Amino acid sequence: MFNFYDSGILMAKIEKEFIEMLNPYTGKFETLDAIKAKCVFKERYQLNPLDLIADWDKMQLSIETAIKAGETLFSTEDSRRFSRNGTVWIQRNTMHPVDILTRNGIVIGFVRVDRSACSFLIKEGEEAFTPLSNYQNLTERIYAAEHFGDFMVEMRDGIKLSTTVLLPVGEKEVPVVLCRTPYGKENMVSTYLHYVQLGYGVVIQDTRGREASEGEWIPMAHESEDGDDTLTWIGESEFCNGSVGMIGGSYSGYVQWAAAVSGNPYLKTMVSIVTAGSAFVDMPYRGGCLMSGTLAWAFAMSERKAAMELMERQDWNDLLKVKPIAKIVEVGLGKEVPFWRIWCEEDVYNDFWAEQNWWSKRKHMRDIPVFILSGWYDDNGMGTTEAIDLINDRQFKNYRILLGPWLHKANSTREVNGIFLGKNAIRYDVNYEYLRWFERHLKGKNIEIEMGVEYYDVGRQIWEKSKTWPPTKDKMILSLKADLNAKGAFSAYDYDPDDSAPHIIDMSSNEATPPGDYQEIEKRSDVITFTSNVLDEDLRIAGDILVDLYAASSCKDTDWIVRVTDVDEMGKSMKVAENPLRAKFRNGYDRPEALTPNEIYRYRIRTSKIAVTFKKGHRIRLMITSGASGYVFANTNTGRNPALDTELMIAHQRIYHDEQHHSCLVLPIV
Repeated sequence: MFNFYDSGILMAKIEKEFIEMLNPYTGKFETLDAIKAKCVFKERYQLNPLDLIADWDKMQLSIETAIKAGETLFSTEDSRRFSRNGTVWIQRNTMHPVDILTRNGIVIGFVRVDRSACSFLIKEGEEAFTPLSNYQNLTERIYAAEHFGDFMVEMRDGIKLSTTVLLPVGEKEVPVVLCRTPYGKENMVSTYLHYVQLGYGVVIQDTRGREASEGEWIPMAHESEDGDDTLTWIGESEFCNGSVGMIGGSYSGYVQWAAAVSGNPYLKTMVSIVTAGSAFVDMPYRGGCLMSGTLAWAFAMSERKAAMELMERQDWNDLLKVKPIAKIVEVGLGKEVPFWRIWCEEDVYNDFWAEQNWWSKRKHMRDIPVFILSGWYDDNGMGTTEAIDLINDRQFKNYRILLGPWLHKANSTREVNGIFLGKNAIRYDVNYEYLRWFERHLKGKNIEIEMGVEYYDVGRQIWEKSKTWPPTKDKMILSLKADLNAKGAFSAYDYDPDDSAPHIIDMSSNEATPPGDYQEIEKRSDVITFTSNVLDEDLRIAGDILVDLYAASSCKDTDWIVRVTDVDEMGKSMKVAENPLRAKFRNGYDRPEALTPNEIYRYRIRTSKIAVTFKKGHRIRLMITSGASGYVFANTNTGRNPALDTELMIAHQRIYHDEQHHSCLVLPIV
C-alpha cells in the first residue's frame, strides 16, 4: 500500500492497480482506474505516483548497488542522476527533482517540491520517518471544499473583476487566503485548494484585463486600487471573518505589495514569493534599462489569456536585433501589443510609473506579519530587495525572510548551467512554512515561529540565520587601484550597441539572471575586468554589493553593466551578483540628465543581493561593460529613447581609478 500526500493531506491510496483518490469537493475517497488517475495526478500535481511505483524496485537496486560499491552517486538508464545526502538520494540534473527517501537503505518514498507545493509518495506506515511528519499538527481535520460561486466584483471605477470563491463545507465566517493572478484563476485552483481543505476560504481573482475580468491589460497598472477594493469586498462578505491573507509569486507577489500599501484594514498577513518590484528598479526597466529578459514574458502575456507556449522560440537572437525595439513584438507575433508600446514609449520615470510604484507609497502600509521568499538568481530579485527595504524602513517587527540559491522558479533545482548549488539547495519545508504562517497569523493558533532571516551561503553551501537582512552593516572597500590591480589612471574600451557582450541566458526559460561562468565573455575587447590577488583566507559576504565608479563616455548617454564574480583556481569566473545603470539616470530615475561627452561622472550601482564565501585560493573580480545581450536591450548611445531609436553610435568608454577618482567595490562583510 502506498499513500500520496499533497501539502500534508492524504490525497490518494494506491495498492497495485487499485487506486482511491480523495475528491476534495466531497471529502470522500473514490475509486479510479489507472488511466483516469494518471490524468488527475498530472493535472493537479505535475507528478504521477504510478510511474514512481513502477520504478520502485529499480531505484532500490541502484541504491543497494551504490552502497555496496561505496558510491554516493548513481545514474539511471534515462540519464537521471542521484547523489546521497544522508538518508535521502537527491536528484541532481533537472528542474523539479523527485528525491528518494530511504530508511536503513530501504526505499520508503519519494518527494517533489517547488516554491509553492510539496508532494510525497510514501509506503504506508513509514510516514513518521519522513519530513511529512511535520504536517501532522496542521492537518487535524480535512474539510470538503465547496465552490461558493463566481462573482464579478466591481472596482471603484466601475470595472468588474472575475472572482472565484471556494469555502470549507460547514464553516461560516472563515479566514480567507487571496490570490490575484494574470495567469488565469482556474489554473490556480489546484495550487491553493489545500487551504480550503484545511479550513480557509480561498478567493482567486483574474486581474484587470485578464481572462474573464473586464478592463484593459496594462501590467502593474491599477493593482493598488484593485487590490484594495478586492480586500474590502472580501472583508465585508458573509463568508469572511474579517481576516484576509494574500499569497502568490512573481506578479501575484507584486499585487500583494501594491494592495498592502493602501493600508487596507482587512489584510492581516502576506506570503510574498519571488515578488516583482517597481519599474526602473525591477521591471520592465532595471537601473533605467529596458529588460530584454522580460521579452519572453511579454510574448506570453500578449493576449487576454496567458499563452506560455509563446515564450519558447528558436529565433530570440534574431528578434533581439530588430530595430526599433518597439517593433520587436509586432515582428515576432505579427501584431502590436498595446502594453509593450507603452513600455517602450515611457522610458523616463513619470506619473504613469509612479502610480505603479508600491515602494513610494510605503508610508501607508500597516505593520502586518510578512513572509518573504526569493533567491540570489531570481530575475525579479530586485522586487524582493524593495520589499526588504520596506520592512527595514518601516521597522516591521514580525517577518520571516527565506533567501536561497534559487532562480525565479524558486526551490526547484540544485544545478544550473552545470553549476552544482549544493545538496541543501532545495528545502522540503517551504510549503509547510506557509501553512504554519497562516495558521498563526490568520487563525491565531499558538504556533512558535522563529522570526528573522534564513539565507544560503553558496560558497559554503549551508544555510545561515540572522535577525536582519543584511546580517551586518560591516563593509569592505576594495579600491580598483589598490586592491583590484587597476593599471594607470583609467581603463578604456569601446562599446558597439550592435555587438553587445552576451549575457548567459536562455530566453525561452524566462529566467533572466542565472549563475554562469563568464571567463570567455571577459576576454572580449568591450569588457574590462579588475581582479584581486589570491585570497589567503575565506571571505564571507552577505547583502548588497555596491560599485562606485568614476567614468566617462564619448556619447550623450550609455549604460554601465557591473558584474562581480568568484574566480576559482582553474580560472572559472562564476557570477556572484550584477546590475545595470543607464547613465542619464545617475541622479535619479525621475531626473534624466544627458552626459557631456568625455566628462567624468560618479555612478553608484547597487547589485542584486547575495550571500557567498569567497574561498581561500580564489580571487574576487569586478567585470564592467556596457551591454548584456539578452538581459537588457542595448543603449544606442545617441541620447534618444533606445526603444524608438534606429541610429547607433559607438561609445568610447573610460573607467577612472587614479588618486582623484576613487572607483571601488564595496562588499557587505559578515
